[in-house]
Amino acid sequence: QEIQEMQDRQNMANIPEIQSIQGIHNVQATNRAPMITYTALTSPVALVFYTEEQTTAIRDHTIYTNRCVYPIVTIEGNESAAAKINADIQKRVDAYQASANTFSFAEDDYQHYVEEDFLPSYYDELIFTAARADNRVISFLVMDQSYGGGAHGMDYYTGLNYDTKTGERISFSELSDNTDRFRQDTLAYHQSLAAT
Repeated sequence: QEIQEMQDRQNMANIPEIQSIQGIHNVQATNRAPMITYTALTSPVALVFYTEEQTTAIRDHTIYTNRCVYPIVTIEGNESAAAKINADIQKRVDAYQASANTFSFAEDDYQHYVEEDFLPSYYDELIFTAARADNRVISFLVMDQSYGGGAHGMDYYTGLNYDTKTGERISFSELSDNTDRFRQDTLAYHQSLAAT
């Protein structure tokens, strides 16, 4: 545990702070800080998760939150594979940040909701969760969710699988010699799980 705490402190020293932003609305950003650390003793893979969050408030009410939780991967003895994985993850984080557009709904709807005395908080979130991290495969479940008014938010889930040795994405077609049959079997398995 002491070694892990030293690694966390070292990681924090190498990460730039996110500066607070002041504009028409009060926008506050948190510093990037490790949220969860997964390290398997028998694996060369370490995952450190970081959170970036910005909130926008009008008159002390948070109208919008943008939150991203993403990993930084290290692979002992294989920095090039880790760099490929981290570059792919960063590309996804950047695309998410560029497309997060619920803030405009929050601003537009604020006045309407104030008049009704109902103030929802809109949000965009991209959250990576580790499913596997070992010397063969690194897998993440990625949840992209948003709320822009209405009865419920929108959730999208994506699985990302990487080859630990090469850093390349593992596609569905690489998992079997008979992709169609494998896809059918996988679908049938998940349908049987859903039926229980």
